[in-house]
Amino acid sequence: MVATQATRTDALVEFLQNEVGDSGLLAQVKKTLKLYDLIAKSGRAYPLKPTKELDKEVIAQAIRQALSGEEVSTILFVSRSQPFEKPEWMNKRVYEITAKDGIRMSLDYSLRGIFNARFWPELREDHNLPWYKLTDALWSILGESLGEASYYLPPNDNGNLWASLKVSLSFYIAFAALDNREMVERLEPLARIQTGCVVLGKQQESDSWLVMVA
Repeated sequence: MVATQATRTDALVEFLQNEVGDSGLLAQVKKTLKLYDLIAKSGRAYPLKPTKELDKEVIAQAIRQALSGEEVSTILFVSRSQPFEKPEWMNKRVYEITAKDGIRMSLDYSLRGIFNARFWPELREDHNLPWYKLTDALWSILGESLGEASYYLPPNDNGNLWASLKVSLSFYIAFAALDNREMVERLEPLARIQTGCVVLGKQQESDSWLVMVA
């Protein structure tokens, strides 16, 4: 298991060397991504932390910083060990809608809304960053551990989990490729906290944010 995962992590290392190159931010970004490398090499499910090991204000500040002052009134933890179970009287379709409707705006949607409008031409045209290679490299590292964790996300769909990590890390790495230190440092706290929890999105009809934990 470890040897296989180590081989998979080479895909991201190769991507960084080829696309980020000698950027002054390479060492800084690789240090953060090393945390995800360790997740892959562990051979276990994604290592979500229990609530007692997490600081809600640190998480809230990371979200605010990444989303340029986004209002975060409360952090609400969604537990893997105590998922929302389907009541016997509720049919599957209603259950799926209820589970998904808890999130009004996902993290990946929020990030895309901010960065695509401002940086997409630069990311796509000036640097011609091969996004598919980046996302493939990320999935090769995190896919197995995310798959193992999917069972607790009703209705057995880890789409928000993967999207949150994929988009936040993709932008983080892409800005390193552009040698944009301001944006790398803006996203770095989010990249770091998501090694122990995953920000899913903003709750319906409030400024509370849902965060997945153990």
